[in-house]
Amino acid sequence: NQILMASQRENNVGSVNQLYLLNKKGGLPEKLPIPYGELGSFSPDGGSIAYVSRITENHPFKRYRGGLASDVLIFDLKKMTAENITKNTATDGKPVWHKNKIYYISDIDKNKRRNIWVYDISSKNKMQITDFDKVDINHMSSGPDDLVFEAGGKLYLLNLSNNKYAEVKIHVVSDFATLMPRPENV
Repeated sequence: NQILMASQRENNVGSVNQLYLLNKKGGLPEKLPIPYGELGSFSPDGGSIAYVSRITENHPFKRYRGGLASDVLIFDLKKMTAENITKNTATDGKPVWHKNKIYYISDIDKNKRRNIWVYDISSKNKMQITDFDKVDINHMSSGPDDLVFEAGGKLYLLNLSNNKYAEVKIHVVSDFATLMPRPENV
C-alpha cells in the first residue's frame, strides 16, 4: 500500500538520493532512516525493501573496485534495521525481490562482467544465474514470473521458476516505404 521513491528533497549528505515512503492514497512522504539509497524493491509481504546504497554500475568506468561501489541491502521496515547482503568490493545493483529471493546484477564474477545473481533469503546463499563473459547486463526489469534484461544489445527473458533464460527474438521489418510521401484518398 506504499510507494517507494528516491529523492534529494532533504539532501544534507551531498548529491545522493534518500528513500521515502508515500501512502498510495496521498499525503506527505515519510523519510526512511537510511543515509542514502536508490532502486528499491519491496518484499512480497511489504515488510522489507531490497535497495542499493548508490547507483554506480553505470559510471563511465567499468569493473570498479573501491569505496564507491554499490551494495545491495535489505531494510526491515518494522525493526528499522539494514543488512548488507552483498558485502564485497564489486559493483552490485538493480535488486528485484521475488518470493524468498533477491535477484541483482553484479560484476563480481571472474571476468568482472555484470551478470545476474540471486540471493536466497532463507539460506543466505548467493548464486550466479547468467554467464555472459564478453558483454555486460545493463538493464533489468521484473514482471510477475520473469525478469527481462538487456545484454550486448539483445533482450533476454529469465524464467524465475527455473532460472533459465533465452533471447527474445525481435524482428523489425521495414524498408521505410511506409514513411515515404504518397497520395491518400481521404
